[in-house]
Parts: sequence; structure tokens; C-alpha cells
Amino acid sequence: MSRAAWIVSPVLVVVAAMVSTTTSWVSRGGPRQFMVIAENINRDPDVRLVLHAGDAKGGSERCDDSLFAQRAGFYDAFEDPFVLTPGDNEWTDCHRAAAGSYLPTERLARMREVFFPEPGRSGGKRELRVRTQTTEPKLVHGDEHIFEEERAYAGVGNLTRLETFGDTADHWLRVRVDRTSPEVFSWQPVTVP
Repeated sequence: MSRAAWIVSPVLVVVAAMVSTTTSWVSRGGPRQFMVIAENINRDPDVRLVLHAGDAKGGSERCDDSLFAQRAGFYDAFEDPFVLTPGDNEWTDCHRAAAGSYLPTERLARMREVFFPEPGRSGGKRELRVRTQTTEPKLVHGDEHIFEEERAYAGVGNLTRLETFGDTADHWLRVRVDRTSPEVFSWQPVTVP
């Protein structure tokens, strides 16, 4: 079974939207800018899955329950299944004074309650059964706030580091999962007009 089979079985090809750093969209254009991105992704007839590479909030934004609830509500705007990978800003950075001086492990537990209320199911309007953990060799993040791909990362032949747009308000990444391709994954940046 291919590395991506658990996502798409029995379908052979899936196109996903890859997003990151929700706070950039909100701070640059308010909730409306986030909705512009979500609407653009929702209109793409090929997208079947939305993946968020972490940082649902800024590192210095407060880690309050109300902020978690607001951001979780944003993700409900996606028509397709939505999968969030927690970033450092959502829990490990919550010890910062500007973030509320929270205990990071308490925030991780709360984040799980808010963002993953039913383990094994995605968010979004059309839910998808998912695994809650994986050992697949992919590293995706948006902390550099640029798009960059680095194959054979750290000298490991089958590890690709993919940096998503982290600090933009007008980009997302179209990811194609094709079990018939030797590479399985391919991607293309998308700019929202």
C-alpha cells in the first residue's frame, strides 16, 4: 500500500488545498480575508481535502478558549474535509506572557478538545475518517513564511520538507495525492486574486 493510501483509498488521485498560519489572513484582512481564501478553495472543483500545516494563531496572540473557538469556527467554512496539524503557536508558545502565560500541556489538551472533538474524524462540512497519528516521512510547516520545497531533506532520500505560505493573505497550496505516481505527492502554489 502506498504512503498516501490511508487518505485516498480506494480513490487513486486526490487534490488537496494546503494552508498555514491562519493568523496572517486574519491580521492582514480580518475574518473576511480568511473567508476569501476559504471561498476560493471551496470553488475549486478538484479540491477534495483541506490540510492546515499549523499555527492557527500567532505566537504572541493569547491562547484563550475564545480564540480557539473562533479559529475552529473559521475552519467549519470549508466544504471539504479539513485536517489541522497543530503548530507550536497553539500550545508550546502559550507559556509566553503575551500569549497568556498558560501551561503548554494544558493548552494542548484544550486544543484537542476544541479542534478535534471527535478523534478519527476530520473537520469541514464533509467529514472524513482519519488516523490521529502517522509515521509517514513528510515534514510540512509554514514557519519560514515562504513557499519552498527541499527534497531528500537532511540527506534522507524519501523525506521532503515542504514549507507552505505562512505570512501571506493570498496564497494556498494545491497538493495532489496520486497513488499511481512514483512520487505519490505533487504540489502547486495558488494565488487568490
